[in-house]
Amino acid sequence: VSKLDFEDDFAMVTTVYTLRNFPDLEQGLRELYRVTKPGGCVVILDAFPPSNWVMKRILQIWLDVVMPVIAKAIMKDEKAYRYLASSIQNTVPPVAVERALRALGAVDVVTMTYTFGTAARIVARKPKRAE
Repeated sequence: VSKLDFEDDFAMVTTVYTLRNFPDLEQGLRELYRVTKPGGCVVILDAFPPSNWVMKRILQIWLDVVMPVIAKAIMKDEKAYRYLASSIQNTVPPVAVERALRALGAVDVVTMTYTFGTAARIVARKPKRAE
């Protein structure tokens, strides 16, 4: 996401399991926020590396060892799963996404984590013009 051909047209803008693939995270968030109507929300659902070191290690073993074996056995292609592992382990934590959204002017930024912190939903509201 570098330049979306819309104005502030959308009451809700979502990205689901794609945020970690944005080539420029800040630019992508800027565009998502820009095309959101005042009073609307940006909703992000994605996989993130957990902050807890035990869960981070378990996830690393799952992504680096278990998933490639399963992928190779079932799909005969482990390359895609190696990319998946890398993209999840190297993405920024949810708190960095929260900070970036607040820096753009978002309010009521709320994060809910799932599966021991390996996934998160971040919701941020763009204030109405009068706020």
